[in-house]
Amino acid sequence: MANRSITRREFITAVGVGCAALATGWLPGCATVPTYQGSLRNGSLSLSEEEFILAAEGKNALLMRAPQLDDAVILLRLSDASYRALSAVCTHQACEVRPASAGLKCPCHGSVFSLDGDVLRGPAKKPLPVFPVHVAGGRITIDVRAMELR
Repeated sequence: MANRSITRREFITAVGVGCAALATGWLPGCATVPTYQGSLRNGSLSLSEEEFILAAEGKNALLMRAPQLDDAVILLRLSDASYRALSAVCTHQACEVRPASAGLKCPCHGSVFSLDGDVLRGPAKKPLPVFPVHVAGGRITIDVRAMELR
């Protein structure tokens, strides 16, 4: 590949596109979600509410992973004792969704989902699967065997 200089116009255009991507959250690396590495026990992921608060680093979303789990789960804190767990895998082409101002957004093709998992904007046509979440005694348990397809 030959070295070539870029023009001032090409440079300004590239910087402008990059800034727009950063500002709108379209750059996948910019929308980070804290990750919690757990383990799957009896088909469930579990952590304490205190662990969630510490791991989420002040955010209301946590990406849950486990060696025995094929795909990540997004755990959302809706209020003090109310949580929702959804598949983190976009139903369009299996990219990992991230929290965004409008809900959950796929950085690959721009699909947007509500916090309930419903499609707000395609190209995805199917909602994100939801997992039952139980909160008792300060412990959050996600039953990953009971995925609710809608």
